[in-house]
Amino acid sequence: MPTTINIVISASEQIILEVLWKDRPLAVEQIIERVQETSDWHPNTIKTMLSMAGNQEDA
Repeated sequence: MPTTINIVISASEQIILEVLWKDRPLAVEQIIERVQETSDWHPNTIKTMLSMAGNQEDA
């Protein structure tokens, strides 16, 4: 029987993941453009979130 893993993500993480799920692969600048279509986030905020997500994979 498959194991189910429940992962809790923030609303901010979900916004970025939805962009990636819809259109991938994307460069960082493309991700920023798409996220800013529905938010007023500064590009540095989006880059920080992407960096943090990348660091979680290494943990």
